[in-house]
Order: sequence, then structure tokens, then C-alpha cells
Amino acid sequence: LYQVVDLTKNFFFSYTYDLTRSLQENFLAMTGRPFPPPPFKDMYAWNFFLTRELEECTHSITNFHWVLPVVHGAFIQRKLHDYGRSLNLILLARRSRHFAGT
Repeated sequence: LYQVVDLTKNFFFSYTYDLTRSLQENFLAMTGRPFPPPPFKDMYAWNFFLTRELEECTHSITNFHWVLPVVHGAFIQRKLHDYGRSLNLILLARRSRHFAGT
């Protein structure tokens, strides 16, 4: 698998936004404002195997401070201009660690 995947590009992370969840799930989490934040989806976390032992050692209330999921996929951002307005269009495609095919 590592021979096919270029490990030098197409990996993303965010300190403030959960990239493992959809836009709708993040929006609903922001309206409820739970603390601690919900755990990330391990389906899209490519470093899940490396962080699993650390998660077991720490408590769930401090997990989000120490564990940051790394997501593999594509990130494309384009600026569209129409009738004097500009719009930033962002496409984030995530790749599952379970189903790595396209």
C-alpha cells in the first residue's frame, strides 16, 4: 500500500475543524457545542493505528488535546467570479483507511 500512496503530499489535518466528519455533522456539533468535542471518525484517520495506544492511555476528556487525525485525500480551492461577486469553492475528498480504492 505504501508503494502506491505518495506519503509526501495529499495528507491534511486541522487544529480547529474536524476533517473526518461531514459538513452537516460539523454544523450540528457547533450548534450543540458539546465539551469535550465528539471523537473523530477513525474511518478517515490514516494515523489511527499509531494513535490508538495513546488514546487508551489518556482519558476521553483530554484526548482531543493530544490526538490529531491525519486525513488522506484531495483538497481543491477555486475562486469563482459571477456578476461582480466572488465565491470561494472548496472541494475536500477524503479517502477511507478501510476502503483505499478509488
